[in-house]
Amino acid sequence: MKNFIYIFIALIILYLKFFHFRTGVTNIKIEKDTIDAGIVRVDSVVIGKFFIENIGNNELVIENFFSDCHCTVVNANKKVVKVGEKLELTVSYKFDIDGFFLQQVYVYGNFENSPQILRFRGVILL
Repeated sequence: MKNFIYIFIALIILYLKFFHFRTGVTNIKIEKDTIDAGIVRVDSVVIGKFFIENIGNNELVIENFFSDCHCTVVNANKKVVKVGEKLELTVSYKFDIDGFFLQQVYVYGNFENSPQILRFRGVILL
């Protein structure tokens, strides 16, 4: 009987720790997670904008973001987004070779399913 009580108390503590008292997590809505730049010329700068809306109950805090290529620059207009507001991520690429490209930006924050992957694609022609 004592073991049952200890197991029951442990389960309650685990429930409270992982579900009930889980604060600070929010939900987001992304207008488009993929931008198709179409066909662009070599040595041109391609710019795309991603918008992430905080639709949760807590402030959205962007902890980090990075791309999978050194040729990519990512800028955010803010790091903390209040409930109901949007974050604008500006992604710019400059390519010096021709062909198809697919760049990914990883966004880490206090939201479900972090990191969120944003994609930017197109074709570079000479």
